[in-house]
Amino acid sequence: MTRYLIALCLPLLACGSPFSETYAPDQPSYFGSPDRQDAEGAPGLPEAEAGQEAARVDAGPDAPDPPDVDAAEVAPDVCSPVIHDDGLGQHWTDCAPLGTYNDTEAMAACNAWLAANPTPASCYVAANQEVIISTQTLCMKWVYSGGYPGFVQGGGGCLNTVGMWQ
Repeated sequence: MTRYLIALCLPLLACGSPFSETYAPDQPSYFGSPDRQDAEGAPGLPEAEAGQEAARVDAGPDAPDPPDVDAAEVAPDVCSPVIHDDGLGQHWTDCAPLGTYNDTEAMAACNAWLAANPTPASCYVAANQEVIISTQTLCMKWVYSGGYPGFVQGGGGCLNTVGMWQ
């Protein structure tokens, strides 16, 4: 055990570390001296001698600058919540900006309406770029592409524009 302790301490002593000096109560040391005190009366740290610059922690002259970090890179799963309207009075919240018209957002609009108006039907994506919910007595569709993105259509054959979703 002594051999390992000596092996660890020897480089510290040989390189002139603060541990290679002995401490005398009346002499300044690396850890401060009794004749220098801070505002609370604790021993102060030695000051730089004349002609010397105070030491500062630095990565060195060859160290690269820290990279610029975009907030999106730091937390890609974090977003600002956006409140959307299904065009018929119901709302949902997600991260998509307003004016995003795709099958995911159209499905969310349809599901928001369905949650407020329970019917024995479900929302589905139709081949003509719209999400539809229909029963024998009901037809509603949220158009997300083509000539009428953002339109909510209903009524006979789902042809009447009844609102705008976003």
